[in-house]
This record gives sequence, C-alpha cells and structure tokens, in this order.
Amino acid sequence: MPAAKASTPPPADHLDVQAVRHRRTALHELLRQHEFARENRHNLAVVSGTPAIQRVLKLTGVQDMLVLADDPDDLAPPVA
Repeated sequence: MPAAKASTPPPADHLDVQAVRHRRTALHELLRQHEFARENRHNLAVVSGTPAIQRVLKLTGVQDMLVLADDPDDLAPPVA
C-alpha cells in the first residue's frame, strides 16, 4: 500500500484595494487576480476598499467569489 502524501495548503496571497479610487480598474484587477490564483491553486483574500468599491463588488456579484477582510491585519497568520 503506497504511503499517503502529506497535504500542504496552497500558497496564500492577499490584495488590498483600500486605496483604489477607480471602480472599473479595481474590478478588473480583482477578477484578473482571482483567476490567476484559481488557475495556480492559490488562496486569494481581498482587503475591502472604499464603500464605493464594496458597492460595486456587491452589485456585480464579485464579492461572493472572493474572501474579503476589513483589515490587512485580519489576514496575518497567528503568532506562535
């Protein structure tokens, strides 16, 4: 019987859109990064942006595709 392979978590990345001012640019970049992460078996988390960006994510349904956090510190790994 072959030995079981150890399961390693996929690499994790995050994208902070808090400073983004242009909604179309932010949406395009989020979708591009989401697709790249998915194709490369990465985990992608997004730090929420301005209320306008959040509204666009909600209206377009993109927020349902992403892992969202309010603060970059929420994405930091726990300290041992």
